[in-house]
Amino acid sequence: MNILKKDFEKIIKDRSTKIITTEKDYYRMNDSQKQNCEYIEVNLEIENKDKFKDIIKSYL
Repeated sequence: MNILKKDFEKIIKDRSTKIITTEKDYYRMNDSQKQNCEYIEVNLEIENKDKFKDIIKSYL
């Protein structure tokens, strides 16, 4: 997570906002930050795995 502590504090002071992050980033937060956030679960499914692998290999 690339949010600065001062930015985080500024965001949570605004009660009209809600911080939502990915599950991965949520578990990187400290306990205080977690109390002010919710997370969503993100799943990635690649439809054409062979083509994807070929594209990745082409960059290696």
